[in-house]
Amino acid sequence: MKQIFSFLGIALVASCMILVSCDKEENNNNNSQNNQQQYPDFNLDGFNLAHQWDIHVDDFNCPDFSATEKEKIQAGIDAGNLEISFYGGDEEDETNNYSGWILDILVPNVQTGNGMLVVARMDINYYNPQTQRLYLGTNEDNYDNNVSLTQDSKKIKFYWEAESERGGSEHSWIGGYINKADVRF
Repeated sequence: MKQIFSFLGIALVASCMILVSCDKEENNNNNSQNNQQQYPDFNLDGFNLAHQWDIHVDDFNCPDFSATEKEKIQAGIDAGNLEISFYGGDEEDETNNYSGWILDILVPNVQTGNGMLVVARMDINYYNPQTQRLYLGTNEDNYDNNVSLTQDSKKIKFYWEAESERGGSEHSWIGGYINKADVRF
């Protein structure tokens, strides 16, 4: 009789181990599928960058910035945490085409451990979401061109490059993306 109970005990332990193993595999499969979530294509006509909060930047250049600003920007790109943000008046009022707003270039604030720290700024002379014309300026120069928008299953990607209006040899450019999960309309 003791052998039967021993055998049943071993069988019970083995059954529990199999059930736990199956549950872990199912959880791993669900986590994998959640990480691979794809989003439908958005209509990018009139897509408004000024309304977005998490605009990640992976390529940036402005010849007018100081060496210190450029180092901070490059460090943000290298760390994968450089962002830009449109800053100004009432975001619902697009009648002035965001003239007088500011484009903040941001990295995480490591001194306080929360929020973002502005490392550089450009003036927004004009931004029209319908045409995607973005006209930026600094104290030294102005740069004007259209933003190019594309998308894949997870991101809306943007790229803007403009020549120097003063005729400088360097262009200014910004490239990056917005995760589709974070898009605001």
